[in-house]
Order: sequence, then C-alpha cells, then structure tokens
Amino acid sequence: MFRRLKSFIESRIHRSTSTDDTISINSAEEAEELAREVAEQLRQLYDEGSGTPQDPYQIRNEEQLRGISLAPEAHYQLTASFAVNGLLPTIDRFSGTLNGCEHTIEGLSAKTGWIACNEGGLINLILENPSVHGAEDALRVGLVCENHG
Repeated sequence: MFRRLKSFIESRIHRSTSTDDTISINSAEEAEELAREVAEQLRQLYDEGSGTPQDPYQIRNEEQLRGISLAPEAHYQLTASFAVNGLLPTIDRFSGTLNGCEHTIEGLSAKTGWIACNEGGLINLILENPSVHGAEDALRVGLVCENHG
C-alpha cells in the first residue's frame, strides 16, 4: 500500500552513526514531491473525508488506522469496530483528533506506546485487549506515552 512512499522516503534517508535516521530533502522541489506523494497515498487510503475537523478521514479497518502515521496532524473518525493484527508503528507526534465514536479497536498492540507524544485529541475510543511489547520503562507505555492533548 505505502510501497511508493516508503521507497521515496527511504531513498532520502542518510544512515548516520547515531541511532536516528534523518530524511534529507535538498530542494523545494523534493519537498513538494514528498507532499504530493503523501497526499496521493491519503486519497487512495481514505475514500471518505478530507482530514479536516469538519470532514475527518473515515476509518473502518486496520489499514486505514495504520495510515494515521502518514498525516498525524489530520482529523479522523472511526465508523466501525475492528480488530488489529500485529504491532502498529509508533506515531512520534500526533496533533490531530481521533474520535472513536464509541467503536472498539480490538487487539491494538504497540511497542512502548502507539503514540509517543499526543498534542491532539483522542475521544470516545474503546480499546479491547490492548497490549504493549518491549517497554523498557513501565511508566511510559500504553496508548499514549506522553499526553499534552
């Protein structure tokens, strides 16, 4: 699903001696290309909504839930309950909103926490049998590691 975007981003990652990878964008054209690619991936992934507060992206399955990492500043709304299989990638900083509309996500599983830093809103979301794997610090685990929303 995200193969083209992943390939594009990976082509710009510089491996350094530190543990952090950085994306190198060398021109305004490359930044625009990345933005267009992300926008296209979002259009393909979410057939309803535009990611604004008035018209949030509609999430009805695991694939769409995983897509939040593409645009963590956007606004989302669950339209169905569903199960998640496998670990979700950690979202470094979430500043949008996720309204669960009283729907359930079953089996949400992440390393240390699904969202590292929440500056947005997470409301009306029901988690059934969530799990956290590989947490080194038991105080910083769960759905959100650090909450400022």
